Amino acid sequence: MLAALELGVFDYSAIFLLVALAGVVDSIAGGGGLITVPTYLAFGLPPGLVLGTNKAVSSIGTTMAVWRYWRSEAIDWRLARWAVVLSFTGAVAGAWLSRYQSRETMTGLLLAVVPIVLILSFRRREPNPATALHAHAPLWAAAIGLTVGTYDGFFGPGTGSFLLFAMVNFLHLAVRRASATARVINYASNLGALLFSPAVFRSIFLSSRWRQPLHSPVTSWAVTWSSAARRRSCVRCFSSYWEPFWSN
Repeated sequence: MLAALELGVFDYSAIFLLVALAGVVDSIAGGGGLITVPTYLAFGLPPGLVLGTNKAVSSIGTTMAVWRYWRSEAIDWRLARWAVVLSFTGAVAGAWLSRYQSRETMTGLLLAVVPIVLILSFRRREPNPATALHAHAPLWAAAIGLTVGTYDGFFGPGTGSFLLFAMVNFLHLAVRRASATARVINYASNLGALLFSPAVFRSIFLSSRWRQPLHSPVTSWAVTWSSAARRRSCVRCFSSYWEPFWSN
């Protein structure tokens, strides 16, 4: 599947510039996936690898943004604590569902998401600084994290914009604090989708040349660490989860 994808210097240059632009957009307001996903599709990346590639790239940029916000103490951890956990969980579920997607499905979702993101961007408003957080705000933040995290695992583009809109308009956070809190929640969903997406593991283990070098040291360490009973349980669990995707 990857061998048929041949790109020239111009193609790689265009991808580099578009992904760099997406990083700038992502750092300002989110929504960089609306640039990267169409880019990967346009240059012929198979649909099964588009989402995993997009998550791998966006996770790097989100890591830097979260580190910057953490250093400046701009993240509202009272809201983000459970939202991060549920965002990660939702992204795992969404990544599991994403294996049913096709190129046509992705194109249709993009056509639907782009105008929604544009509308939400224009409707964003700065909340009243005197507005206090509602007592149930952490529960609302957790529900937002679960909902948007599931979408991020399933597809992803526009996740940052959706989170920022929800934080500003539903939880009445100032834009900077909303952006920081949304970014850490988005980071959790990126990690969940990246680590547990079958498409990501298929891309890593697609070739037998890479499967054995990666498989041998990892499994050797796991076998040494595990007891016999735990080892049998882990092997059964791992095999039942991934075997349908490796065998395709």
